[in-house]
Amino acid sequence: MNSIDYYTGFEGEPEVRFTRRSLDGESQSQIRLWVGYYDDMIEQIPPGKNGSWKGITKDYHLLEGWRDSTDRQCADTQLLLAQLQAIDPAKFRLESSKVHAELISMVSDCIKAGDNLFIMQD
Repeated sequence: MNSIDYYTGFEGEPEVRFTRRSLDGESQSQIRLWVGYYDDMIEQIPPGKNGSWKGITKDYHLLEGWRDSTDRQCADTQLLLAQLQAIDPAKFRLESSKVHAELISMVSDCIKAGDNLFIMQD
């Protein structure tokens, strides 16, 4: 499994993990990141039509879902990819550009392969 680490150095802080799994459940790749990078990216995604949150932004802003230390499958990877691609990296407060690019690549590869994407905060 290919693993990319943007968490080392932040031990003791919350960690977010994105894991790409094949349909048979085998882990293909994983990105571990400090929650600060995740926050920096997600906060740049505006609400959808009618001011409502969609996909992982809904879970994030309403404090629901994958934040309970269990893997949760991303229900709409196409939406997640579109949201990530719409982010202007120049607006990041932190050095999140590399993490952002890696995450876009992972989600794109996941869609192309027909794999599943799981998200967890620990």
